[in-house]
Amino acid sequence: MNKIIKNKNILILTYLFESGLFYLGKSLYNELCKNNNVILFPKEKYYKTKSGRFHPIYPKRKSENLLDNLRHKDILKYNSNNILNFIKDMNIELVISLETFMPNSAWINNAKKLGVKVIDVPMPEWTNFSLIKSGRYNVFDEIWCLSKTSYALFSGYDNRVMIEWDYANDILQSFSKTKKQIGLFYHPASLNPSFSQKNTGLVIESFLEFEKEKNVKLIITGSLSEKQKKMAKKSNNIMIINEILEKKDIYKIYEKAQCLLAPSSREGLGLHFYEAKKMGCEIITTDVDPMNLHSPYLCQVISYNKGDSPVPFAETSKGEILKQLNRFYKERING
Repeated sequence: MNKIIKNKNILILTYLFESGLFYLGKSLYNELCKNNNVILFPKEKYYKTKSGRFHPIYPKRKSENLLDNLRHKDILKYNSNNILNFIKDMNIELVISLETFMPNSAWINNAKKLGVKVIDVPMPEWTNFSLIKSGRYNVFDEIWCLSKTSYALFSGYDNRVMIEWDYANDILQSFSKTKKQIGLFYHPASLNPSFSQKNTGLVIESFLEFEKEKNVKLIITGSLSEKQKKMAKKSNNIMIINEILEKKDIYKIYEKAQCLLAPSSREGLGLHFYEAKKMGCEIITTDVDPMNLHSPYLCQVISYNKGDSPVPFAETSKGEILKQLNRFYKERING
């Protein structure tokens, strides 16, 4: 980690369900607990899955145990409403809040009145541009920016800091190249099919064209729409694992896969890129920050769709994905 923090009682606020933000918080926990006392805390609500969807759980008492749902012994289950009492009881000196929900941020000033330092780690695609322009983020002691996009977005703030750590620090084992299945691609679809930035439909369409007369296979995990499932069934070379997997099971896929196929429209950080690289996978992705830091196999952006977010969707196409699949095949499989 390019910042030294030692001998602190630290609270990390993150979502406590299977999600990128949970694992980002967990990787930060792993990094900081080497020299500090660190606790993960639910930033808003916490959830369990039912039929592939997330449903909020509201605790009735502090003693309720979240461990069975999250399978992690170091996470405590508390209601976010009692965060100030928790800060006092645990003598917290530093709060690191991942993707702070700014319209509901009164707790920050109250925490600072207790002498607590508060840091925000924003995911730029989920921020509100008007709140950024208004100076609301000056309430934080520091804004930790994990990408060039985030750093540029907060250019008007003197408290912004570029920072990084090992985001895949729970991968301790070394991978074996002998376990790689040549021609095996892996696509992580969204865990929420009603709102996806993963371009799963385009991935399936492209692969159906790409696979012709080739010995290639594609594994897709996550939650797919009915239309995507129906389209994938056209091929015997596409395997769908339509459920939310634990990390250890995802890592088993990385261990076998030759290439991560992830041409997302946008990513705040993209933990799966760091995980895939650590497990020896090559990557096909979209030519936009921060995804284009990880690979030479980049799908060209054909347009941008801004919408309400300060970070636009970088739209690519079936043709661009197919072009990189064919290039990868020629250079890495049939070269």
